[in-house]
Amino acid sequence: LYVVAWNHHDQNSLFTIKKGDDYWYTLEGVNCVNMAYKDHKLYLFTFDSYVKIFDFSGDFPNKVTRGNPYRNHPFRYDLQPEESVWKVKVAITNSGDVLIVVSMKGLEEKRFFNMFKMNMESGDWERAESLAGEVLIFGHGVTIKDVNGLGVKSDSICFGYDDLSPSGCLNPTEKVSLVCLILRQVLEEFLVCSWTCS
Repeated sequence: LYVVAWNHHDQNSLFTIKKGDDYWYTLEGVNCVNMAYKDHKLYLFTFDSYVKIFDFSGDFPNKVTRGNPYRNHPFRYDLQPEESVWKVKVAITNSGDVLIVVSMKGLEEKRFFNMFKMNMESGDWERAESLAGEVLIFGHGVTIKDVNGLGVKSDSICFGYDDLSPSGCLNPTEKVSLVCLILRQVLEEFLVCSWTCS
């Protein structure tokens, strides 16, 4: 099963199609920053910081309302002095937990990630210090487990060229780091061999 979804900001609509469909579905009044898909559900992080969920297990996408514990709990984070946000992503773990992952810049241009998970009892978004041994693929909003044989350490984030660069483009000789969430320290560095800016 595959699902294709894209958001048209000017039309305030989400367009979706899945394997077996004959045409695109148009979900009006939906405008999101980004999205992640897992287990027949599409999770959207909206411009007003809410998490919306659409279920694709049936013949057409259904908005999850009663079964969405995030519905009335927008994501909020109070920036510390000198902090700024570069990107915010919704991500889904293997166990189905919803995370909000924020790419940030702090003092002395330090770049780092903060990760948040909602406390289901209070409804508050709280900082998460671990991925429980999994690895987050930042751009796709999903985690993977059993990565020991892949040369990637657990509790890490794999991210792309512009996920930490406000300029949107790295110099080909700059280094990109794989960041450990727990310690916020560099685990490995690798050279960006080629990168084309458009």
